[in-house]
Amino acid sequence: MKSHYLFLLTILLLPFGQLHAQQKCLHGKITNEKNEPLVGITILQVGTNNATASNQKGEFDLDYSNTASPKIQIQGIGYKTSQQPIEAADGHTRKTYKIQEDILGLDQVVVTATRSAMNRKEAPVIVQVTDHKALEAVQAVSLVDGLAFQPGLFVENNCQNCGFTGVRMNGLETAYTQIVIDGRPIFSSLNAVYGLEQIPTNMIERVEVVRGGGSALYGGNAIAGTINVITKNPIQNDVEVSSNQMVNDQGARDQSYSFGANVVSDSYKSGISMQGFHRERDHWDADGDGFSEIGQMNATALNMKAFYTPSAYSKVILNAGYTYENRRGGNKFELQPHETDITEMTTHHIKNVGITYEQFTKNRKHKFSAYASNQSTDRDSYYGAGMDENAYGTTKGNNFVSGLQYVGNLDHFLGGSAIFTSGTEFLQEDLRDQMPGYNRDINQTIQQVGWYNQIDWSIIEGLKFNAGLRFDHHSEVDPIILNPRFSLLYDIQKNFQMRLGYARGFRGPQVFDEDLHITAVGGDMQMIYNAEDLDAEYSDSYTVSWDYSKSVGNNQFSLTVDGFLTRHKNAFIIEANGRDDQGNQIFERRNGAGATITGVSVAPKYAYSDKILMQAGATFQQSTFDEAVAWSEDESVAGEQSFLRTPNFYGFYTLSYMPTDRWTINLAGNYTGKMLVSHFAGYIEQDRLENVQDFFTQHIKLAYQFPVDESKMTLEAGVQNIFNQFQNDFDQGADRDAGYVYGPLRPRTYFIGLRFNI
Repeated sequence: MKSHYLFLLTILLLPFGQLHAQQKCLHGKITNEKNEPLVGITILQVGTNNATASNQKGEFDLDYSNTASPKIQIQGIGYKTSQQPIEAADGHTRKTYKIQEDILGLDQVVVTATRSAMNRKEAPVIVQVTDHKALEAVQAVSLVDGLAFQPGLFVENNCQNCGFTGVRMNGLETAYTQIVIDGRPIFSSLNAVYGLEQIPTNMIERVEVVRGGGSALYGGNAIAGTINVITKNPIQNDVEVSSNQMVNDQGARDQSYSFGANVVSDSYKSGISMQGFHRERDHWDADGDGFSEIGQMNATALNMKAFYTPSAYSKVILNAGYTYENRRGGNKFELQPHETDITEMTTHHIKNVGITYEQFTKNRKHKFSAYASNQSTDRDSYYGAGMDENAYGTTKGNNFVSGLQYVGNLDHFLGGSAIFTSGTEFLQEDLRDQMPGYNRDINQTIQQVGWYNQIDWSIIEGLKFNAGLRFDHHSEVDPIILNPRFSLLYDIQKNFQMRLGYARGFRGPQVFDEDLHITAVGGDMQMIYNAEDLDAEYSDSYTVSWDYSKSVGNNQFSLTVDGFLTRHKNAFIIEANGRDDQGNQIFERRNGAGATITGVSVAPKYAYSDKILMQAGATFQQSTFDEAVAWSEDESVAGEQSFLRTPNFYGFYTLSYMPTDRWTINLAGNYTGKMLVSHFAGYIEQDRLENVQDFFTQHIKLAYQFPVDESKMTLEAGVQNIFNQFQNDFDQGADRDAGYVYGPLRPRTYFIGLRFNI
């Protein structure tokens, strides 16, 4: 054992050398089954660390060791991993290697499970992936539209006025989910209020979701799991321009325009990816009372990501972005906010910038990373009713993240092999929220330092043990917090894995996203404050999953079953706490006795060649507090133990069919089960809990691709929510409860789109 510790210490302090066998060069080309060249495919020699990638023409040159029966492994995102013998002819001939598309992503490389690239089948926890093709298939405009088609995720709208959306994972609210962008936790509590609609899908390469067990690497807030939004990387030279026009039954429009361009050098040593997006959405009044059910929106977003490789063993990645968004809901949109009966309005200016440096050793067994990211947000807001001139406010937020990380591959470790990950991360979140009319002045600075270590130990073939330990020092919690994580991966058969997992997590006593939104109820406003003696909340999460996959000829099938149990201690609860001097209703976040969340998710997938792709997900769950929560200030209204706004059953399906190379037919549907929703007095006489109806929304999309020289033009059209499954009991007038909203995000909506790829 001592020798292993000495080895780990040595690799952190000393440079590495490599003994080279006799080297030769393999000249090759990578294509798909249609003989089209593939860019950015990784080629490595099996049993060594010799590696390279294909260029713009699909060509590559690989220096390889002249060992007995040398082989190469070819892998890339969206394609099946294959091994083939090295057959080098003369020094001028290029051998062509064809690889097959991996429709279901069974051999997909993911990064979220361990913070390093790993085959999905070998990851210690299940990673569900939604790529850009899947987002296009459901006509997703922003991130929130795409998350509705992931198992275990439930997307909700929380406000008629401003459209405050959230995503519940495994039955828990958004604040329990760690949302990271390119692996960096710069998505602050302020941006989480409306942020799920502020990330357009044309900037997303894929979304990786880990449900449960993510706390050791991404922080204690990853109690429910982690959503990693991976932005587009420059892989090949191309340009994409698109337009999407949507209109609902009553003529309310939602128009969006986007462009993207990627430029990569011939040597593949540098590249840049740029995206732009603009959206204009009309407000929509469902019942003709003059008040919006969906607020209006005007948004523009720009994003840039670039890389430069100073050497074969180092890489620098730069990213920057800017988002402007104005949204408004209520009534009398032609007037100033303080001249209306109700208005909720926000204007955001969000800027972010980041840099990452990666360094490999010459044998590529060890990787060092350093990164820093900053996101600043300026928000002007109006949350008011009854022509209140004092309901204006300003909010400023700044989120800074920096970190160091080391990943080492140990070929010999306790009879097997291992991947060791170690790092430290510093997070500071500054928040200043001022609303003088409500005597609210939040001035919060949260600092958190985390140290994490993880070992991914391959004990024997088919058996892998993962252990992670993270120490966090949170400025609002006195002791250093220890968050362990354990998981076990066992291959029951070659294509059948079982995983067991445990993770500890915590949430500090701080301001969360829902606190920065104010809801209009009965002509007054509802606000949330933290209790002065609020302590940190802790959780223990347990998961078990079975993952089966099979490929037979052109057919691929997979089935994933996940069971989860989360136990909360000092659970945060929000209870009614009277009214302030202005008559506004006050809610207080307190520590409750505890809570338990249990459930199971089932996710089947099937693909036939590239003609048919079907996937679905269904989640059954139960979420309860140990003691009833007093959700209403009316003492005659009983408390409730069940989590509100959380259905016990929800799910989705998608089906894509390509009858020809030109036509694509996409079908999709979402099911939302019955749930309890709070309904506050104003429009109704007394507070009450509503057991609201269930919904099933059906969508259809047709796409036809026109060949235009070497370019592609795609015409898309369809209908979302064909049967208009939508809430039909909205409150009306100035005294309504704007938070009494549930079910689908859109009524029946027609769309047509046009996309050019050059």
